[in-house]
Amino acid sequence: MSGPSLLSVASAGALALVLAAPACSRSQPASSTPGGTKATGEPRGAADPSCGGFDRMPWASAPVALMGDHLRITPVAGLVPLARSHDIMGAPPPDEAETRLFLEEDGRKLVVFAFELDRTPGADVESEVRAFASLDGFAIARRKLDSGLEVVFATPPGLTADGEAVLVDSAFALHPDGTMQWIQVFINPAVDPKPGCPALVRRMLESLAAGERTLPLAGGPRELGDGIVLDVPPDHTLVTEDGPDFTVHRLSPLLPLGQSHASLGIYVGHHPSWGPDSSAETRPTTLLGKPVVWHRWKDGDVTQVEALVELDEAVVHVFINASDDALADRLVEVAERRLRR
Repeated sequence: MSGPSLLSVASAGALALVLAAPACSRSQPASSTPGGTKATGEPRGAADPSCGGFDRMPWASAPVALMGDHLRITPVAGLVPLARSHDIMGAPPPDEAETRLFLEEDGRKLVVFAFELDRTPGADVESEVRAFASLDGFAIARRKLDSGLEVVFATPPGLTADGEAVLVDSAFALHPDGTMQWIQVFINPAVDPKPGCPALVRRMLESLAAGERTLPLAGGPRELGDGIVLDVPPDHTLVTEDGPDFTVHRLSPLLPLGQSHASLGIYVGHHPSWGPDSSAETRPTTLLGKPVVWHRWKDGDVTQVEALVELDEAVVHVFINASDDALADRLVEVAERRLRR
């Protein structure tokens, strides 16, 4: 049940999900809330202010909440929250982890995609942003917005199509609670003309502001269901994905941008995706009062560690992925010492 925790502008498959609309046609609010790369030939900053008609739309009368009101943005009217598509047997992305704002008019799409990075900024955040996302050729600029929120704009050198997506502009938010978020704005190739899109999108990004919600980083016990409790360590985030007959909890340590990454997943249900690699090393341990076996192996540069706990009420699949062994060991210790019934 593990998967990528952030969307890269280089991932064509992930971008297709961001631009995908429901089979039913026009987008509707989900809830009430405040192939290769090919140049399209559209220059940035052209005199033509047009952006496929989106530039003629009025602006929203009030800010729209992102990630459960962790951030806010004032977009053009008609951009509404619409979660990314997910498998019918899977779990929708949690509102606290990501928000997609979607607008489609006659096949032309405008999409804002914002998500938590589970990262903290360092002393040279502009360089860290460029290295973190492999943004060679992007213009990187740090600014303090009128709202008081600091951001690092990461602007592509031109309007290029990556499959069905054209990244127009993006910003890394430096939230007052010390965390970071990435806000990306896309159009699809059907938007024509495009020269006015950078100015329209930059105006939206410049409206970003901190919302009322801050991340609970003090730690403490959290109920996971079926009598299972996780004592969350300080400076860790925990998000929950509710599937049709299962729940996945994901614990991530807040780490500096550009350094290692790691997450601990806890699946509670009856049909886990269990399948350790044949090369896995094993070690006996105890989880939730039951004797189990850790399976540990390398998947490229990533350390994978998994264990399966069979309870009377449910099956618990504990899975860890980390970019270095020390972080994997740290999350193994969290599972062994802080996961209880």
